[in-house]
Amino acid sequence: MKNKSVCFSGHRPHKLPDNKAIINVLKSRLYMAIIDSVKKGYCEFYTGCALGVDIWAAMFLIEMKKSDPKLKVHCVIPYQGHSKKWSAYDKYNLECVLRNADSVCCLSERYYRGCFAVRNKYIVDRSSLLIAVIDDESSGTGQTVRYAEKNGIEIIRLDVTDADETEYVFAQLNIIH
Repeated sequence: MKNKSVCFSGHRPHKLPDNKAIINVLKSRLYMAIIDSVKKGYCEFYTGCALGVDIWAAMFLIEMKKSDPKLKVHCVIPYQGHSKKWSAYDKYNLECVLRNADSVCCLSERYYRGCFAVRNKYIVDRSSLLIAVIDDESSGTGQTVRYAEKNGIEIIRLDVTDADETEYVFAQLNIIH
């Protein structure tokens, strides 16, 4: 159902700032963008199951599904064994996501050059909104954003470069008070 579907794209954790407070700001922005999309009636969510943004979004949505069962999480894996080199912790998180997803689609039995781009096009082609955590336009996330723009998909850009630790501190103060 493309008219109320969302997909995600974002840099892997090792390409994001090595600063826990800034990562928490980015996660908070991502979670707020998801909450806002749900309030606007979006209920289908596609994740490419990459480390970082994709898994963060999927885990948050799986928690949201507990109180809002109309939400659907669709996992799109680029190839079998794509997480083979991940840490045990990251593999565990992926397994939790896959176990709780409404659907899992594996696009290829093995890795091939361009399989991540195919995965990204697959999720964009099924969505009407892209939520992207981005600062490097030449990255896979940048390619995904350009593909979405070319196809008239609405894009919410969560810019890594303007994330600031004080935003996290103020957000925490607002939560406490």
